Amino acid sequence: MSASGGNDDGCGNDDGGGGNDVGGCSDDDGGGGNDDGGCGNDDGGGGNDVGGGGNDDGGGGNDDGGGGNDVGGCGNDVGGCGNDVGGCFNDDGGCGNDDDGCGNDDGGSGNDDNGVGNYDGG
Repeated sequence: MSASGGNDDGCGNDDGGGGNDVGGCSDDDGGGGNDDGGCGNDDGGGGNDVGGGGNDDGGGGNDDGGGGNDVGGCGNDVGGCGNDVGGCFNDDGGCGNDDDGCGNDDGGSGNDDNGVGNYDGG
């Protein structure tokens, strides 16, 4: 799936632009927007999904919401079970888990395996 960038200031999702989905049943929701809402997700970015069943929701966006997650960053999600092996993003989300279909948990119980990224989620 691919859509344009922009901002989600409500309760919904921002599933902005570019990025590649090289995987099987996964989704690449790319983009560069921000989610400033209460319970939404920011799935922005231009990252790549090389995974099989995983999702790459990466990008440059921020999630400043309440229960949502920021699965953004510059990096890649190479699939697995909720591991982020990607770039330089921050996850400041609260309690959300699986952001897409058959994918990974990049929120509450996810892992940040990269040096520059921060995982501040619950």
